[in-house]
Amino acid sequence: MPGAGRTTAASASGAYGESGLERLLQAVELWASGLPGWVVTVGLILGAAAIGWLSEKVCARWLRGAATRKKAEWGDMFVAAIHRMPVLWFLSAGVYVAVTTGGY
Repeated sequence: MPGAGRTTAASASGAYGESGLERLLQAVELWASGLPGWVVTVGLILGAAAIGWLSEKVCARWLRGAATRKKAEWGDMFVAAIHRMPVLWFLSAGVYVAVTTGGY
């Protein structure tokens, strides 16, 4: 059969149509295969919370600066409205990944 021994880009990186989330979950499962389940769960959740905290600090600083440059009242309200939201978003994503990878 011609081409039986060749690997294509699709077969090397996964099937076509595979989402980025599916590839991420597979990578986490591979990485975590030698660790106890609770370590993986706690690590994913704490890591996601740390990324959320860092992104909130960076985004809040940028948004606060943009709001003061524009001198618009809505800018300050927007910054106040999303205060601590990135931490919640990333923490939720970390819990989701921890639960779907079976590390609990």
